[in-house]
Amino acid sequence: YLCLRVVLLLVFSPLLSACSDDSEQSKRTAGEKASSPDPRKDNDGVRCDRFEVKAIMKGESVELVLDTDLPDDTVVMVSAQRTYREKGDSANYVIDYFSKKLRVADLRHTFSIPVGDKEAIAGFEAKRDKLATIGMAGEIESISDYIDLHLVVPVYQANPAFGRMNKNLRGEMVKARTGLRVVEWEKRFLSPLGTR
Repeated sequence: YLCLRVVLLLVFSPLLSACSDDSEQSKRTAGEKASSPDPRKDNDGVRCDRFEVKAIMKGESVELVLDTDLPDDTVVMVSAQRTYREKGDSANYVIDYFSKKLRVADLRHTFSIPVGDKEAIAGFEAKRDKLATIGMAGEIESISDYIDLHLVVPVYQANPAFGRMNKNLRGEMVKARTGLRVVEWEKRFLSPLGTR
């Protein structure tokens, strides 16, 4: 019986040792993976040295494409609007054709925003009806001939590399306004109502 135990130990001892080594190696590899830094939490933050927008009016739409070095998951606020004035009021009021949060990835290929007369009239009517419910609707005196397209990288980003309030956002395209770090772009299109 003792001889059998010795034989079994001699045969299986190298195998047990090899399994133990593999187990230790697996633990080390798992530990290394756990401690490797998340690239989205890079201490260097996020740079924006390029934020180029190609935007053209095409029929009743504005088509735009964004070329940037920002990460694909970066949130970008996109808006297209027209202003108007009411009688007896010098303030400019805004009608939005489009106002939405998108991702950089959404804008790397042509993105189309409808800006025809139909959308403008629907926007004016919706705003007038909303203001009428609180007794603030006035009579429109003038409507701008321009459509303003605006893109901004806002301060609230899901990607932790940006830091709180974009404190880690740097680069040639970054603007600091009252302590907030943002990237902005805008363009104005001449497009009087009734011409599209």
